[in-house]
Amino acid sequence: MQLAEKAIEELAEATASGAIPMSIAHDSARPLHVSNIASGTRRNDEGYLEVWVEFDVDEDRWEAYQGDVRAAGIEGFGGMSITFVTPLEGEEWVETPMKVAGDAHHFTDDELRAAAMILRRLDPEAAGEQLYQLAAIPGLRVVFALTLDFILGIGTNIAASAIYDAAKGLFKKGQTNSVDIALKESRNGARSLTIAIKFDTEEELKTAMDRLPAIVDSGARGTFAHHADGYVQVDNDAPAAIDTAEGTLGLEGLDDPKEIEEPQPDNIYEAAREVD
Repeated sequence: MQLAEKAIEELAEATASGAIPMSIAHDSARPLHVSNIASGTRRNDEGYLEVWVEFDVDEDRWEAYQGDVRAAGIEGFGGMSITFVTPLEGEEWVETPMKVAGDAHHFTDDELRAAAMILRRLDPEAAGEQLYQLAAIPGLRVVFALTLDFILGIGTNIAASAIYDAAKGLFKKGQTNSVDIALKESRNGARSLTIAIKFDTEEELKTAMDRLPAIVDSGARGTFAHHADGYVQVDNDAPAAIDTAEGTLGLEGLDDPKEIEEPQPDNIYEAAREVD
């Protein structure tokens, strides 16, 4: 697969600006905080335009990643990859509050259109997209990209029900499924919340979705992974945080969903494509 040179240039610019989140092995539950990012383009020996990137990263988190690389029998850096989305065949790019993308290796256009139709109960322009994870064996992954203002406006319980129905239609039995829910406010630089859910049964998915409204309504921001006991923040560079009228306050932990509803303040704290 070869991307257009304009897309390569846009990728380099977005990476350099820090607008694109990074994660390990295409896994939103393993976000990688980087700093001092430098990125650009260059021609390789075969004449193709490619992106280069340099950054600083937490040594312990990086060594954990390198341990996975070595365990897979790969020596050295192990390389970087990207995740990106495209419209379904015959459709155009649209800007809309609700989108659903599924990995092209696992889902057909018709399956994704059916999921988008469920979301259109709430957003008449909701769209389906194909997700491409440039990996040897792409994971079974679905991503819901949502505008946070819209979700809060219609009600998080109503939104969670529609997302559950759409995700349930894409569930593949006998495998570990991944659903990411990326919520962002419409204005740049505002609140961003990513939810990473892994499940093997529809019951596990339902449990995660039943817990979703509480964490969205709490004002939490950052990246949270779902576990048996609830949602846990997995950002490696920040404590859990919620928004309040007085500012943004940190939390000690979010293992129990009830802690999201009744937070105890601790200290002040304050990405269409993704790079993995």
